[in-house]
Amino acid sequence: IFTGRHEENQGLSDPNLCYERVWSHCAPPLETITKAFASAMRVLCSGSYNVVHIHAEPACLILPLLGCRKIPTVVTVHGLDWARKRWRGAASSVIKCGERCMIRYATEIIVVSESLRAYFAGHGRCVSVVPNGVPPTVAQWNEPIRLARRRPYVLVFSRLVPEKRINDVIAAARNLGSRCDLIIAGTGPELDRLRKVAGDLPHVRFLGHVRPPRLWSLVASATVCVAASELEGLPLAMLEALALGTPVVASDIPSHREIVGPDFARGLLFPTGDVAHLRQRLFAVLDNPVSFAQTAADLRRSVLERFGHITTIDETEKALIRALARKRCPMQATAPI
Repeated sequence: IFTGRHEENQGLSDPNLCYERVWSHCAPPLETITKAFASAMRVLCSGSYNVVHIHAEPACLILPLLGCRKIPTVVTVHGLDWARKRWRGAASSVIKCGERCMIRYATEIIVVSESLRAYFAGHGRCVSVVPNGVPPTVAQWNEPIRLARRRPYVLVFSRLVPEKRINDVIAAARNLGSRCDLIIAGTGPELDRLRKVAGDLPHVRFLGHVRPPRLWSLVASATVCVAASELEGLPLAMLEALALGTPVVASDIPSHREIVGPDFARGLLFPTGDVAHLRQRLFAVLDNPVSFAQTAADLRRSVLERFGHITTIDETEKALIRALARKRCPMQATAPI
């Protein structure tokens, strides 16, 4: 696993993992791009790697280099990075260029949702759908330790970036101060702005980065978790909340509909950016906790069945094996660049 010099390694105790640090710029998206090119140089100079697995669209700019050496590549797409609000202008254009390289040169492409499969089908590229899997530590957490809190609380836990629309949640929760708190767990470039949006509201709290297992206790103890995003691949945070049996209210985007399914979409989803509708959903959860707890229990069974960690591992392994078997010539493009 190639990591940038500014990244924190995880899982170093696993004997099957080997981390190699490569040079990278400290500012995104240059960090991803420079790390990708440094990693590619390491692969090309070494000649000892059988297959390369990439997890970011900007990093796909290196695919022509790997293709020239006929090194099989698998790319997992977690979302359309170029569409995120923080990447505008030149940065978005660079990421789109990486996406075009991926469509043309990647041996295998994995996407995490059906909506992403439809997107790439529109560009003439067949892909494999391998949804994110619920981590075993969450799936096996049958009786979470619940936090002792005097008041119920609404929870948002995610990276604080514009496309998460956490400002909508703060706006919707302004009138909830007499009934519950709003807790926001996470950090990111939007933190200072969101603090200003919250102003001096006493029932809004920012916890910063919270690690498991405390995070799982925080999620399991919440009255409801909110996912107000306008753009997602297949959000792991939402899967984790549902796997812990916590009710979820979410924006009506394709990936959220895919997770909750048609049977529950009408009662749990709200139009993206509609603060009034979100507020109504939150009041509904507070007024009918037993009903929503039953819905959460039903969804928990569904999520653990459809988004299993073992299935994700098995399907990813199959894609890597297919890539090794094909060793496709780099000029055999599947779609025009």
